[in-house]
Amino acid sequence: MRAERGGSGDAEPWLAELLRAEAERHAPDLESVHRRLVREPQERPAPRPRRGGLVWAVAGVVVATATGGLAVAGISDLLVASGHTGTVRVVPGTPVPAVTPSAAPVPAPVPASAPARSAGARPAPEGPLTVRPVAAGHRVSLAGGLDWVVAGSRRDATTVRRLAGGQVLGGPHLVGDPRVEVAAGPFRTSWTGGLPDARGSGVGTWLTVRGRPGGPRTGFLVAAPARASSLTLYAGAGAAGARVTVLVDGRTRDVATLPGSPAGQVVTVSLDGRGRVEVRVDAAGGGMVALAAAVAR
Repeated sequence: MRAERGGSGDAEPWLAELLRAEAERHAPDLESVHRRLVREPQERPAPRPRRGGLVWAVAGVVVATATGGLAVAGISDLLVASGHTGTVRVVPGTPVPAVTPSAAPVPAPVPASAPARSAGARPAPEGPLTVRPVAAGHRVSLAGGLDWVVAGSRRDATTVRRLAGGQVLGGPHLVGDPRVEVAAGPFRTSWTGGLPDARGSGVGTWLTVRGRPGGPRTGFLVAAPARASSLTLYAGAGAAGARVTVLVDGRTRDVATLPGSPAGQVVTVSLDGRGRVEVRVDAAGGGMVALAAAVAR
C-alpha cells in the first residue's frame, strides 16, 4: 500500500485524507477530528508503524462505522493501532430493532366426543334393586328369557314352570311360618309352553303367604341363575313392613321396602354373575306378601 503512495513518507497524509473523508460523512465537527488525527510529529513522536498494521486497523474502523457495528450511542472507544493511541467518538447509529420470534398459537383443546353406543348394547339398568308400583290389571306376558315361573294360577297352589330348557330358577321356596292361599291379585298373567299347564291367558290370581301373629318373618325366596343379567318379580304386600332383600352367597347386598297396598309391585334386581343370588320377600309376623310370577333374563 505504501509503494503505491510513494513510500513510507506518504502513509500519514494518506491516512489523514482517508479519515477526513470518513469524518465528513459521519462527524459534524471536521476540524476537531482533523486536529486529533493529524498532529505534528514534534507534538508527539510516533514510532515507525509496522507494515500494514495501521492500514488494516483503520480499515476495520471504517468498515465497522459504515456497517453500524460500532454505532452505539453515548459510548467512547479507544482506538489502538500500530502504537498510536487516541480517543475516537463513536457516531450514534440507528439501532436495529430486535426481532422476537412470535410464539406459535396454541390450538384450543378439542373436546373428546362421547363414545358411540353400539346398536346391540343393552340399556343400563336403573339400579341394583328397584321397586315400581303398577295399577291393578297390569298385564304380564311371559315369553323369552332364561326361565320363568307362575305362582297362584292353580287352586292347589302348584307352581307352573316353563317346559323348554329345564328348570333354571329356584323357588319360590316358602320361609318363616307360612300360611298359603291362592287369592285374587292385581296382575293379569299369560304364558305358553308351561308345565303342568301348557298355557294361561290373563290369569288374575296370585299366591299369598301370611305368617301367624307374633311369629317370625314369613314370605318366599327365589334363587336366580349365575348367568342371568336380571331377575324380575311381580309381587306385592298386604300391609306396611314388608321388604325385599337381595343376598349374594348368603350375605345381604340390597334391601328395599315393599309398600303395603293392594297394588302390584314390579321388583327388578340387577345381577352381575358373581356368586349365588337369592331374593327374599317377607313381612313381620301377621303380615302378608304375594307373588304372581318371576322371570330371569
